[in-house]
Amino acid sequence: MLTYVGIFLLLAFSCFVTTNRQQEKLYVITVCFFLSVFVGTRLETGCDFQAYYLRFTGLNTGESFIDIIKRDEPGFLVIAYLVKSLGLS
Repeated sequence: MLTYVGIFLLLAFSCFVTTNRQQEKLYVITVCFFLSVFVGTRLETGCDFQAYYLRFTGLNTGESFIDIIKRDEPGFLVIAYLVKSLGLS
């Protein structure tokens, strides 16, 4: 948990260092790349991986999109719905 708080604080306070539009663009690109690598390399880690995996495998793509977004954690479910609808694992 301390790792995540540290990363959040570093990213939050580093935005005050940018002084012009060009630096802001570079900052946003760098942060997006870092977060993509950070999140993307966490396969099968964390205490909740198994729960989310089971929710993904049990997701019924026959449900309507409206029903999906009305459930708890709509962000995860929308992404999982799209991934599963495209036939990805």
